[in-house]
Amino acid sequence: MSRAKFSFFSQYSSVYGIVYALRGDGIPDKRIAQALRSNNQRQALRIALGSSSARHRYLALGLLFLKERLHWLPPFQVMLWVFRIIGPSRSWFAYLQQQNRSSLVLTKEILGQTPSRAELILDVGSGLGDLPKMFPVNRKRRWICIDKNFFSLFLAQLYNKRQDITYVCGDIELQRLFPDRTFERVVCADCFAYIYEKPAFTHQVHRLLKSKGTFVMVNVHEEQRGTESWGYGIPHHQMQGILRKLFTTFSWYDVRQPKAGPIRRFSLLDSTNYSFVAYK
Repeated sequence: MSRAKFSFFSQYSSVYGIVYALRGDGIPDKRIAQALRSNNQRQALRIALGSSSARHRYLALGLLFLKERLHWLPPFQVMLWVFRIIGPSRSWFAYLQQQNRSSLVLTKEILGQTPSRAELILDVGSGLGDLPKMFPVNRKRRWICIDKNFFSLFLAQLYNKRQDITYVCGDIELQRLFPDRTFERVVCADCFAYIYEKPAFTHQVHRLLKSKGTFVMVNVHEEQRGTESWGYGIPHHQMQGILRKLFTTFSWYDVRQPKAGPIRRFSLLDSTNYSFVAYK
C-alpha cells in the first residue's frame, strides 16, 4: 500500500519503502532527514540501521545486495538462524524463530480469516511483521505495521513486501501520527512490556479506534524463561478500571486454550495476565 493512499503520511518521507516518521533532536534523525531531502536513500538507510549492531547492519545490507542484484534471498528461517548465531540478541532471534508461537495463534484466532467489511488494522510493535503474513492478501483488510526499531521493519520489508501492508518507523507513544477514529482494530502482540505509559497508551488506542472497533492485547512470552514478569508497570485492578472507563466491554483470554473463548478469572490467564480484547 503506497503511503500516498494515506494522507496522514504525506508529511513523511520513506526509506526503502518504510515510512520514516521518527522525528527528534537526535543527530541520527537530523542526518536521515537531510539525506532524504537530498534523495540519498542509501545514506538514509545506513544511518537508520546505525542503531543496530555492526554485525546485524552489515548482514542486513548484504541481504539487500542479494535482493537487488541477484533477485534472491535466503529462506526466512535461515536468515533468523544466521542472525541468532552471529549475535547479539540471540534470545530475541530464538523467540522470533518460533513462527507459531501462542501469541500469534491466539491473535489470528481473534481476528479471523475473512473480514465482513473493509478494515484497517494497526499492528503496534510489529517487529518482523509476523502477524500480517499469517493472513493472505485480502482486498478488505489493510495493515499498518508500526515499530520504533527500523532494523526489524527493514527485514520485514525485504521478506514480506505486500500492497496491503504499510511499514512505519515511529513512536506511537510520543507522536500523534494518526487522526481520531482511523482504525477498525488495534493489535498489540507481545509488546505491552515495552509500553512505558500504559494508561496513556490505552487512551491513545481508544482515540484511534472507530465506533465498535476492537483493541486486541496479547502477551505470552512463555517461550522464554524469566519473562513471566513482563507486562509490569500497572496493577491488574488499575488496568481493569481503565478498560471499564474507556470501552463498552472487554474479555480476558486464556492463551493456553485459544479456541476456548473468553474467560474472566485472572488466575486462569496467561503468564503475564495481560491478554484481553476490548470493544469500543
